[in-house]
Amino acid sequence: MPRPLIDTGVLLALLDARDEHHPWAKQMAATHPQGFDTCEAVITELIYHIRASERAKHAVLAMIESQWLRIHPVLPKNRVAVSHCLEKYHPRADYAYACLVSMYEQFGSSVITTDKVDSTLYRTRLGNLIQTEFPSSSLRRA
Repeated sequence: MPRPLIDTGVLLALLDARDEHHPWAKQMAATHPQGFDTCEAVITELIYHIRASERAKHAVLAMIESQWLRIHPVLPKNRVAVSHCLEKYHPRADYAYACLVSMYEQFGSSVITTDKVDSTLYRTRLGNLIQTEFPSSSLRRA
C-alpha cells in the first residue's frame, strides 16, 4: 500500500505545538505510523519556515534519517506534470503543491495537507480531484 504524501503545512503543524492544526497533525502521524512520502520542494519550504528553530531542523532531519519521511525527486522525471500544473494554475500555482500533484499521479497516494483551498483547486492532468485529507477548519496556505 502506498504511503500518503504530506504537504508543508502538516509538517509545520506537527513541529509546532502552538499551531492551530497541531492536534490534527499529531492524529495524522498516529494514523500513519509507517510515515509519509514527500518531495524536495516541500522540505525546502519547511526548512525556510523553521529556519530560526534548531530543534525543529533536527527533528526534520531525524524524520528523514529514520525514513519516516521519505523524500522523492520529482524533476526531471516528472517535469511535464509539474509544468502542466504550474501553467494551468498560474499565477496561483505553488511549486511544492505542483510537485505533490505529480507524485499523486505517479503513486496514487492521498495528499495530507492543511490547505483546503489548494487541495480542492488542483486537479490531475486528466481533470480528476486529488484525494486529500485536511482538517475541517483549514483554509490556510503554508
